[in-house]
Amino acid sequence: MAARAGRARAIYVRCPYVLTDYFGLIVSSVGETIEPHGRQMILGAGEAAQRSAVLPALPGRQGVAGAVLILRPEPGEELLRLRDRRFPFVVIDPRTPPPKDIVAVSAAYFAGELLDLPEPPTALVAFNDKMAVGALWAAAERGLRVPGDLSVAGFDDIDVATATSPPLTTVRQPLAEMGRMAVTLLMRLLGRHTLEALHVSLGTEVIVRGSTGPVPR
Repeated sequence: MAARAGRARAIYVRCPYVLTDYFGLIVSSVGETIEPHGRQMILGAGEAAQRSAVLPALPGRQGVAGAVLILRPEPGEELLRLRDRRFPFVVIDPRTPPPKDIVAVSAAYFAGELLDLPEPPTALVAFNDKMAVGALWAAAERGLRVPGDLSVAGFDDIDVATATSPPLTTVRQPLAEMGRMAVTLLMRLLGRHTLEALHVSLGTEVIVRGSTGPVPR
């Protein structure tokens, strides 16, 4: 395995999603961090990267030394099989808790019909900023004032969060830092260094803007 890693120089980066603001930032930071290490990035993105055969084939892929995996929800057993073949990889932003001995980087967080309930909520916290924007639209369609009648908060702090009316309260994730940290950990794996921390959780920050306010009376 050591001889193989010495010959192979490329890092496979798997993102089985469209490279939107969120995933685009992560992938860009991974690529920028890989380059100073004298390695190339092979990007598998979108539908092609969703095929189940992608992960099992990585250890035998010519020229690939390791991988950075941005995961969709999938069984941890598949990751364990990859680990058992002694293939170096790091997981970014796992959608389900990864096995304890898998190296992973994430942000610290826990993984519109509500407005039509007889007693609608006074606040909504969306999974991401784009869903929060949808909640703002749904509120406007129903004549609800934000934040007078309803507070709305998102998650990620992508560019759209400052372009809404009112601007969106959100939780800022260190997207670029997640990518950089994943590459740093992977390079240590490739160098056969022992990692004391396998699951790295980076801090988040609440950004308060105009879409949240006091509880309506």
